[in-house]
Amino acid sequence: MENSSDENTLKLINWLHTLVEIIRSHDTPTWELLVHTVNNKSAIIGIDSTYLSLSAKGGLKLNIEILPYKQINNPDFHVTSNTIVNIIVGRYTIDKAINDGHIFIRSQLADLLNIHYLLMNVLADTPINQDFLTLWLDFKDNWQIKESYKTYYIEDQTPSFGFFIKPIPILKII
Repeated sequence: MENSSDENTLKLINWLHTLVEIIRSHDTPTWELLVHTVNNKSAIIGIDSTYLSLSAKGGLKLNIEILPYKQINNPDFHVTSNTIVNIIVGRYTIDKAINDGHIFIRSQLADLLNIHYLLMNVLADTPINQDFLTLWLDFKDNWQIKESYKTYYIEDQTPSFGFFIKPIPILKII
């Protein structure tokens, strides 16, 4: 690995450990969901060109081991840093990112649903949790992010299955 890759690997390991500790410190249902989802499991994840091997065990006293991973064949999860920033700032939904192929994730259906629910909980807590805000700002400021020139406004992100209810047109009174 080259030097910048080593730095990115260390940054990502530290951010992931910090994220887990933030979730653990609040002792909410999000922590229980994280434990339920990852306990006694392992995965290969990638952000941009940085890949890590994660393994978790220990139940409610969850211990997550995160190590550099040099082979990039068949990760279980891959996302670009730009997609993460777009999701965090609300320009992109998780569903749209997965549907458009900006997030690759491979797992059993039950785990996929739990991961989705977990991410939604973390994103919902972000505006009211200073620790999450600090972590996201640190990520945005210290990771080499390739800026995207396309903005994904929430209003324009139609679900792939369509809307359940069609909007009612507003009548204009002349």
